[in-house]
Amino acid sequence: MSLRNELENWCIHLESSRVTERKRSCEKLSDLLENDGVLKILNQGSSVSWKDLISAIQECLRKDADKVSRRHKKKGTVNIKYPSAELFLQIIKTSTREADNEINVSNLIGYIIGCMKDPKMKTCYDKTFFLILKEYILVNSRCRGRLHSEDWTELFKLFKKLSEEKFENLVLKCFMLIIKWGPSSGLQPNVLREEFEFITKICLQISQNTPMNQQEDVLDIVLDFCRHTAKDNRVSCCKLGEDVISNFLDLYERNGCEAKIKRQLVEFFLLQVQMHHPSGVPEGHSCAYAVNWATWKRCIKMVYSLLREEIRFYFMYHHKNGSFFLRKGVLVTLCKKFSTLFVEVSHQLFVSPELDVTMTLNCSSISQGSQKRQKLDISLKCYINNIQETKSWLWIHIVSSIIEAYPELITADNYLALLQILSALQIESNDYNNITNIFCVFGDYAGYYG
Repeated sequence: MSLRNELENWCIHLESSRVTERKRSCEKLSDLLENDGVLKILNQGSSVSWKDLISAIQECLRKDADKVSRRHKKKGTVNIKYPSAELFLQIIKTSTREADNEINVSNLIGYIIGCMKDPKMKTCYDKTFFLILKEYILVNSRCRGRLHSEDWTELFKLFKKLSEEKFENLVLKCFMLIIKWGPSSGLQPNVLREEFEFITKICLQISQNTPMNQQEDVLDIVLDFCRHTAKDNRVSCCKLGEDVISNFLDLYERNGCEAKIKRQLVEFFLLQVQMHHPSGVPEGHSCAYAVNWATWKRCIKMVYSLLREEIRFYFMYHHKNGSFFLRKGVLVTLCKKFSTLFVEVSHQLFVSPELDVTMTLNCSSISQGSQKRQKLDISLKCYINNIQETKSWLWIHIVSSIIEAYPELITADNYLALLQILSALQIESNDYNNITNIFCVFGDYAGYYG
């Protein structure tokens, strides 16, 4: 039998009323889809097309679900796996890779949404549908481009409802991808504008006891949600941040040093600081905004304390946090998001003296005796002194970054003191990281003050 005839034959048997025939067809077709000749036949579409194959497997899925439903009514709960679900996955995977022009992605999404409203189909195949969306549709730019605005809206409504019903890994992952890619692919802005309360709710649901991958997905959801809504809904984004940030600060403290979620939280904190203080403007400026300044100022201080703890740990322990302190050969650099957040939070503390911070801090070494909780002197002058005390590239980098962002902060006296400290350190230090950062500083200052 030729490949073409074999393909036609097994497609017909996919829709058989007999379970054994459908099962055998699934197995045979699964093998045939590994054959390049079969893919060529499907792409040509002269006898059997991808559309025909997808239609046949969908009918097979329906008949298998009916069979499961009947068994369930007779015997109670049954756990039956049919190869039709695996074949459906394989067909979508192969067709989106080999013949995406031939696949009506909008119709496929409509089919999945319809099945999720059918109790029998949802019970049997919900995980299959989630995997198709997660692995082959929502991550594929060509597939996303073929979806209509109405498709995105229906997908958003479906996965919002599913997220409300139960936190599940695949549901959250799909919802995250919808929020990430939807607005740039046809999801209307008004859909997200109405969901601040819901996003706040799911942010408050996660805790240290929530599985780590679910924590990460929720952080991705809120980050992308705020990125897409901040321009037109800044006030609501600020309120969302103030409502959830205490929970997020707690998550930060309770997670391991190199957890992905710490990088996500730093990104969220930075986004919130930039929305509350665009271009670094302080409270009282017409462009600064907070729903509750007392709440927000407490958040600023708590974020600063967490960042200083990361710096303290860098000096205290041999093992460095690879999430923020990035090694490239012998050169160590500070993560850009972490550095920018530290600069922005420090700037707010510099220009708002009432934002005093009290914490246990030792910026140089753990061996210097007992530590006491004290009010910190937070000023650019103090940071410059930290360079002299620690002789570390880290404080050189931080001071340089602050002056690069806010050159008006450095006075003539502080500038001279900094040059003296760096000049002396350049002579006495042979540390590659120190020398590299000192050269960067001198190069920048030649541009500023030359």
